[in-house]
Amino acid sequence: MLDKCQGQNLLEIARESLQATLGAHNKKLTNLMVINAIGIVEREIASQEQLAFCSENIGKASGNLAKSDLCSRIRSGHFDDDSRLYDALLDCAKLNARIFKPGSSK
Repeated sequence: MLDKCQGQNLLEIARESLQATLGAHNKKLTNLMVINAIGIVEREIASQEQLAFCSENIGKASGNLAKSDLCSRIRSGHFDDDSRLYDALLDCAKLNARIFKPGSSK
């Protein structure tokens, strides 16, 4: 019986393969962009539980408003003094910053 491959493992192999083939050829920038994208996807996959938790916290703090309604109410000042929603949004922003921040070269 074959082991089931997981997306994250495949992304790691693809990234490592691209990194190994980087050289003086003119596709270096494209390869680096692909490596960066793969890294983002890897961090996103690894953070799925945390992302779901963030989403749940924002939903609870906002009364489960639709995203467009939440944005409208934030813009109108409805949540200006709501520290619970502020904290939930800040935690989510920090997590997303860690996901989308380019990692160091391996």
